[in-house]
Amino acid sequence: MSVHPVPAEWPDDFLPVDAEPFATTEVRWFAVGEAPPPLIERFCDAVDAAGVEARRDTYRVGDSFAVGLKRRNGGLYELKLRGARTMEAELHGAPPGRVEEWRKLRSSNPVAGRDDDSVEWLDVDKLIRRQSYWISTGGGVASVDYGDATAPGCNAELTSLLLGTRRAWTFALEAWGPGNPRRRLFREVLAGFNRERPALFGFAPALELSMGYPEFLATVTWPEPTN
Repeated sequence: MSVHPVPAEWPDDFLPVDAEPFATTEVRWFAVGEAPPPLIERFCDAVDAAGVEARRDTYRVGDSFAVGLKRRNGGLYELKLRGARTMEAELHGAPPGRVEEWRKLRSSNPVAGRDDDSVEWLDVDKLIRRQSYWISTGGGVASVDYGDATAPGCNAELTSLLLGTRRAWTFALEAWGPGNPRRRLFREVLAGFNRERPALFGFAPALELSMGYPEFLATVTWPEPTN
């Protein structure tokens, strides 16, 4: 596995296997509890087995919401740096979504602090339902199965989360590829969900927070257990 030079702003001990950072435009909402069944059904109707993934990611929980570090399913480490917030995303009935630019590199080496008892690492079990979109040759946005991330595309994602015995869920859009086509596709997919009228699925009003995983895991407030 090749190791590439680290950009100046990345930690010195992070030895990437990617030649270049992977750039994304993202918006993500979270809610505590279970995802609404109609929304789960909507994603189950839209994707086949290739669009569903169960895995455990282990996150470093820190005080910087602009840096995300995790180990994906016991494999590579992933380090993400947040850049600019480009706009707000509107989804019927949901809080304004924070659209953020992120860059990601992967590494096979254990990073500093992995075995430091003073650093908190949190296992998050995920069931990810994912639908992918791309810009068709006719200029419109078409839906495709989750596939090759080397070309511009956008994922719509519904993920159920289990943190120990606590449950949450997240709805997100994540676009990749060259900057202008990436952002255009992001806007088109968001507009498509608004045309579906999310209120009919009952899910948008249930969304509570718009932020990335680093901030959610560090700040989430869990309801008191009921007897």
